[in-house]
Amino acid sequence: MEFSSWMYVILLFISMGHGFQEIKSVERCPRNKYEWDIQATHLNCTSLPKNVTYHCVLNENGTGLIEVCARPTIINGRMCTEFNTGGHCIQHSIIPCGDGIYPCPYRYLSTEAYNYQSCYEAMATCKVTDQRTDSIDADSKTKVKNKQNNREQNHERNGTQTLKHEAKTVNNHYNGNVDSFDINALGVTVFITVCIIIIGFAIYIYIKKKKSSQKDPSQMPLQNVGIDNVEADS
Repeated sequence: MEFSSWMYVILLFISMGHGFQEIKSVERCPRNKYEWDIQATHLNCTSLPKNVTYHCVLNENGTGLIEVCARPTIINGRMCTEFNTGGHCIQHSIIPCGDGIYPCPYRYLSTEAYNYQSCYEAMATCKVTDQRTDSIDADSKTKVKNKQNNREQNHERNGTQTLKHEAKTVNNHYNGNVDSFDINALGVTVFITVCIIIIGFAIYIYIKKKKSSQKDPSQMPLQNVGIDNVEADS
């Protein structure tokens, strides 16, 4: 066997076992034959054996799109095309493509997958849905966090206002008690003063009357002498 034949066999063996090293995740796949050929040039599948060519298909989980150099195959059952990394081969996916704007036929070649954009649109829809879900989750988390912050701020504000109100109430109550105490003390002082004055005045009157009611000792003999003279004349 010639050297070139051996090299072809070696390259074929590599392509069968390890020739699918050019695997690249992409956001979208070509939409027509022109874009397909351009991407095939970028991936440089022509450096591999002739039976290996460019593909842009679903990954084996149906969660994304990949570009890969692989052998083309017939896809049956109106299913999308995917690449199986474990088997290193192109195969039909579990995602159907028989419906939609660009439905696929029951049987088609894997290198013509660009004609059936419904498979790619399904991935784009999933990504948009995931992004919207992530956005909604992020918005929900932000709203919940804002509500918690507002609740905490309101709680702190209400607590501060309550403390101020209580302090004001205590202060007013204390001032009221002080004012009441001052008024009561003043009333007691005035009452005691009046009582002292009245008692003093009563004592003064009593002493004066007592003195006035007592007889003068110097006048007693004169009165007796007068009585004796009257008796003598008679």
